[in-house]
Amino acid sequence: MRQQVVEITKRMTLLFLCGVTGMLLICLSYMLPVDRIRNHVKSGADILLQETAMYQYADGYVSAILDNSTDDLMLAKTVYQSGDPLLDAVWAPNYAIPGQDAGGLILFETLNNNDLSKAQIDVYPIYWHGYLVLLKPLFLILTYADFRILNQILEFGLMLLLLFLMQKRGLSRYIPACAAMLAFWNPATMGVSLQYAACFYLSIGASVLLFRKQRDSLLFFMLIGALTSFLDFLTYPLVTLCVPLITTILLKSAERLSCRGISAARSGIGDLFGKAVWWGIGYAGMWAQKWIYGSIVSKRNILAEASAKIAERSSAEESGEKISRSGTVLYLVKYSMMKKPYLILFLLCLGIILWVSFRNRKTVPDTKEASGKIGKNGFDVELIIISLLPMLWFCFTANHSHMHPRLVYRTLGASVYAGMVVITDLIFYLSKKNRR
Repeated sequence: MRQQVVEITKRMTLLFLCGVTGMLLICLSYMLPVDRIRNHVKSGADILLQETAMYQYADGYVSAILDNSTDDLMLAKTVYQSGDPLLDAVWAPNYAIPGQDAGGLILFETLNNNDLSKAQIDVYPIYWHGYLVLLKPLFLILTYADFRILNQILEFGLMLLLLFLMQKRGLSRYIPACAAMLAFWNPATMGVSLQYAACFYLSIGASVLLFRKQRDSLLFFMLIGALTSFLDFLTYPLVTLCVPLITTILLKSAERLSCRGISAARSGIGDLFGKAVWWGIGYAGMWAQKWIYGSIVSKRNILAEASAKIAERSSAEESGEKISRSGTVLYLVKYSMMKKPYLILFLLCLGIILWVSFRNRKTVPDTKEASGKIGKNGFDVELIIISLLPMLWFCFTANHSHMHPRLVYRTLGASVYAGMVVITDLIFYLSKKNRR
């Protein structure tokens, strides 16, 4: 008991330090020279005007929507000339010239107007806006055009690295499941987007770290939750929990082969619950620190504003109209998944799994790991729970989810990944059973 208290104290102390460090890093980022950042952002950013604020390159596909309006806002905050780094770290201000926003994008009036003395200053204190810590130094070196190409390269490289590590760890049969999730996320859209980048890098990056070092402690998940709160603009944050959880389940499958029966299933679910709780503590605790520090520095009750916003975003109303929580789930599933290309994708992955399992059925070792985990140690129970978490998230955040499907639909990628892993285990189990 004493040891548990010590561990919890250490984690909470580290979470507090994360909040203080986050404030310090944002303050320092506001001290960087803005003129050079503005020039680099301006170079190549005209593409946003050509694409428009909500450019959609495939009609009817939520995965094909570039959220340029939010990217525009993030860039406008990146080029803001700070006069008070500490206060600006709270406010995250940007210039806006009413009636002069080009195509609904405020960035270009900011970039092209040398006299901003009469511009209005908009603030957005509820979020951390930790992306500024990365974007401001990045745009000291790169242009916006450079960013889009580099982001595509890095995301593609990270995906390849994850699949390579799965192969190296003997988990190649689950590669189609992971690939289905990545394809469902639509890398073509994510690669040219600021808005969608944070959760991708955190979820896939955390999985790569788990494969490399197997850091699956409660502290690790708490830090991932804190980083998600710091960097994300409330897009699809739940994947930074679900994808690493799936990775830990796959990595630990061999270690738990000796466990049998329902006790092992309960133990696995308990471990899953513990990691989810500490991810949530990191996520909510980091966010709460921003509201507390912001209220102290700005002398404005940001905590109350945030509480009101949470109540709004978790309500079952949109624009004064009642919406169904379960209907929101069905709406998002239909809007994003029930498309012919994705159905073909899932069938193709299923075909690959079937081909691999029956092709290798004579060479698969006669062990519980090789034959699948169904009914053996409860792992598939854990995976089924993970696959349902996005649905629960949509139910809880009904207002936000129904209003912004382009932001949240990628949360369902965790359901795709976990569900395909369950199917893979089932097929391998049946292929081994038929061998006997």
